[in-house]
Parts: sequence; structure tokens; C-alpha cells
Amino acid sequence: MYGPVSANCGGVSEGVRIYPNPAKGKFYVEVNVAELEGGASIVLTDAKGAHIYTQPVVVQQDVNTFVIEDLNVTPGIYYLQITNGTYSTEVQKVSLR
Repeated sequence: MYGPVSANCGGVSEGVRIYPNPAKGKFYVEVNVAELEGGASIVLTDAKGAHIYTQPVVVQQDVNTFVIEDLNVTPGIYYLQITNGTYSTEVQKVSLR
């Protein structure tokens, strides 16, 4: 038998929440992932996989909220991931208008 299959289009995944999504101008990334505690990076890529934005962050225990703003990008779908070199979150879609 096969296990369950799931897809995440709701903006919340394994302790990461992005809002508002779609966003115009700025959006928030809420992180509550114990594996990311310490220094990490929020990375935004385009559809071609090119890194268009990287923000170093310090993730502390419990909920952390980071603001992403002043992006000089064309409207479209982008992909956000948070990594600390040993652990990476699931890639999430962000719609920027």
C-alpha cells in the first residue's frame, strides 16, 4: 500500500507561515521550527531557481516573525525556503503582486 500524499498551498508548513499571501510590498514569515534555532537564512528564488533575495536571521525558541519588504521584483510566483546548513524547510510558494 501507498502512504498518504499531501500538497501544501495554504501558506503554512512544518512550523512556517507566510502572510499575507498573495502579498504586495511586504509579507511576514513566521517560524517555529526547533531544528532551525540559531543562525539561518530566508531564501527567495524565482521560477528559474535563481536566488533573488537572502535574509540572514536568528531563529529563537518559540515563534519568530520576520518581515520581508522592499523587494524589487516583478509580480509573480516565487519560492521561499529557510535553511541553516543542516536543516531546510519545505519550499513554499509566495505570490507577489
